[in-house]
Amino acid sequence: MSPEIKPIALAETDGGPYVMPGKSSFQDRSYPLARNIYIYLNRAPGHALDPKLHEFLRYVLSREGQEILARDGNYLPLTAQVVREQLAKLQ
Repeated sequence: MSPEIKPIALAETDGGPYVMPGKSSFQDRSYPLARNIYIYLNRAPGHALDPKLHEFLRYVLSREGQEILARDGNYLPLTAQVVREQLAKLQ
């Protein structure tokens, strides 16, 4: 974190719990200002994904794909649990 930025613990309600910003609180979504990035697919219900799109999504969810996102510096990798959940949706 930049030395010019003062981290502030936030809570969803007045009574807390208050959570400090950080990698783990962003990844587990306990920090109230963490945001998600979504990928939406435009396909007819009941139809299979295009094989190229399916392979791309598997790559994004792969260890290599997640490492590339993390190296970019603007995104955190998904947790192993989230990756498993998303891969199951591709089956």
